[in-house]
Amino acid sequence: MRTIIADLFSRIFCNFLTLFGESFVNSHLIRGGDGEVIRKIRVPGENPTGLALESKRYLWHCDAYSAEIYKIDINTGEIKNSFKAPGSHPWGLAYDGYFLWNSDDYNCAIYQIDVEKGALVKEFKYPGTDLHGLAYDGNHIIVVDRANCSFIWINPENGTVIKKVPIPLCDPESESGGLEYSGKYLWHSNGTKSIIYLIDPLNGRILRKIKLLPCHPHDLAIHNDSIYVAVRNLKCIYEVKVKWK
Repeated sequence: MRTIIADLFSRIFCNFLTLFGESFVNSHLIRGGDGEVIRKIRVPGENPTGLALESKRYLWHCDAYSAEIYKIDINTGEIKNSFKAPGSHPWGLAYDGYFLWNSDDYNCAIYQIDVEKGALVKEFKYPGTDLHGLAYDGNHIIVVDRANCSFIWINPENGTVIKKVPIPLCDPESESGGLEYSGKYLWHSNGTKSIIYLIDPLNGRILRKIKLLPCHPHDLAIHNDSIYVAVRNLKCIYEVKVKWK
């Protein structure tokens, strides 16, 4: 019941933002002076989920409802390419410099994708449920296992689980979603709580948090001094300016 009420409130508030414009969003999305929304990128589809950065010029983005993956020019917002996701409900995305990785929460699978051909390279079935955000730390795939409230490190060669770290302030009903690796730490979004956390991957300790208005942030990507946030129900990606510490 708590989750249903939170989801209903989120939808009502998102509709309010849609009706009353960007000026309210840009001045209020992130509070306390920790950052500001400086740009909104419109995307097709009804449920924007995954984000990943490629070569500091493009964002890879997926929509869970259409099961489509898009390549977006980070400067212009122009869609440069698109193809169908391997699974029926794509969620997290990560780019390892050569391939795109995609988690699918309905199929409980992780896919490696050739971005030039839009073709499946290999697939790992994950022994769990409800996979969400995905990140790449240079050696391993990291995925959010929402059902078990864990960050999971996976060997990209064979799909072997390397380690698990508990997600802080998580319960199976909360929408622990997006994930990004920033070179040393993890950034993680919780849609129900409308918060982005900076997390120590060694122990899951929260180092910092950015409170958002309740509009369900999904996956994350980092470029320069900004965090890009896929925003549920608004059919867009926000570029959020962050004061890096």
